[in-house]
Amino acid sequence: MNGGAVKCSVSREDIGELAENLKGIQKADEDTEDSGTEENQLERFQQMIGGCDNGEPALEGSPCPECVAPFLDEPEFCHANFADREEGSGIHPLKSFEFCWEEQGFSLVNRLYSDIGPLLDCKFSCVGSLTYNKIGDVENVDTSPFRRAIFNYIHCIKGIFHDDYCYEQVNQLLSRDFKSFVRTVTCFSEKVTPEKFHCLDMFKPSEQVHINFLLLEARLQAELLYALRALNIYITRRS
Repeated sequence: MNGGAVKCSVSREDIGELAENLKGIQKADEDTEDSGTEENQLERFQQMIGGCDNGEPALEGSPCPECVAPFLDEPEFCHANFADREEGSGIHPLKSFEFCWEEQGFSLVNRLYSDIGPLLDCKFSCVGSLTYNKIGDVENVDTSPFRRAIFNYIHCIKGIFHDDYCYEQVNQLLSRDFKSFVRTVTCFSEKVTPEKFHCLDMFKPSEQVHINFLLLEARLQAELLYALRALNIYITRRS
């Protein structure tokens, strides 16, 4: 993972700064439970999906490789930036209080295929709760805000809004390079190169693996939510 001649831009100070930010967020959460009004959080959410924060670079999809195209029904089908939807298209953010995995998603999956619901739920819960209570060489750190920032940032990219989340924490905990890595892995995996992984160099190998698990499970849950919501609307209209 550290091969090649590319220089790493991270250091021990980076992991220390992240640990301090985590402790600061934990203290702030203990002092107040208010994450801001829904309007303010929605505004931050809209800025984030537009890639406006911290000069975050926009990414575009690339044509499907010729060696893969014969195996796809729609090789031109790829991720589209949620922020690029046309005005008046009727496409709005999926709000978690209207449809989420814990409530409607799990119930619908269980109704359609009872064996898979608990397995998916266990998978999401396990990946989201894994922790040594340390980050890098810094011990006794509650990493749950970092894990939730990753999960909710991916949901943000996919147009899913959590009204109970303070989106300021995403910029406090995820660097520009890290967010670029997240967007590449979850939206344009064909663009992933060894150089992209250097933003993870400050983490231990097990932490790097956990981060990638979080990316893939958050993407899977987001995709499931859209599919299940569409099914729910269809079933409701038929009945």
